[in-house]
Amino acid sequence: DNMRFVAQNTSIPVPHVFDVVQSAETTCDGKPREGYFVMSQIHGISLRRWISKRAIVHPETARVLDQLDACIASGDSDGLAALKALFPSLPPSALDLSDSTQLIEDLRRALSELRSIPPPHPDVVSGLHNRPLSSIRCTIAPHELGRFDSQLAFKNKILNHVGLIFEDRVPALRRLAEPVLEKHHRICFTHADLHAQNILVRDDGQLAGIIDWEHAGWY
Repeated sequence: DNMRFVAQNTSIPVPHVFDVVQSAETTCDGKPREGYFVMSQIHGISLRRWISKRAIVHPETARVLDQLDACIASGDSDGLAALKALFPSLPPSALDLSDSTQLIEDLRRALSELRSIPPPHPDVVSGLHNRPLSSIRCTIAPHELGRFDSQLAFKNKILNHVGLIFEDRVPALRRLAEPVLEKHHRICFTHADLHAQNILVRDDGQLAGIIDWEHAGWY
C-alpha cells in the first residue's frame, strides 16, 4: 500500500506491485507466516556501490583496507589493532562526484514531492490509512507504534521506549529533547528508512528507484 500510494502521488520510481501472496502456513503459536510480494524489478545498483565506484583510493590505503577485511573475516584481533594504528598515517581517499549532478537533482525532486503530499491531519503521526507505524525505532516485537493523535504523544512514546532499557538516562534525554518537544513540526509522508542501500542508481547516473517502503508513514 505504501508503494502504491507513492506511485499514485509522486513521480518517484518505485516497484510496481502485481500481487501480494499470503502464506497458507502458520507458526507454532498459530499466527500466519509472512507471505511475499510479486513486483517489478528495478534495474540499477545501490547508491552505496555507485559512490564506492567513484572513490579514489591510494594503493597503500587500498592494501591496508584489504588486510583489514581479512583480519575481520578471520577474527584476528591483534592484526586488526595493528592495522587500525596505521590509519592516521595513510594517504587520504577522495570522491569524484563530478557526474552526480543529475542524481542530486533527481533525489531533491523525489524528496520534495514526497514531502509535498498533504497529510490527512496536521498533527497525527501514523502509518498510511491511520494504521500503526512499522518502526525501526521500536525494538519491541511486533515493532509497531501508534497511531498517535499528536506528535507530542509520538515523541513521548519514543522516549518511553528508551526508558525501558536505559531508564536512568531519560531525565537527561528529556532535557536535551526539550527544544524538539516544544516545536510543532510539519507532518510529511516519510520513507523512514532511507539509506544508501535503498536508493538505486542507473548506469547513466539517474535515479533508478527507491525501495523498501515498509516503515513509511506520516511522520
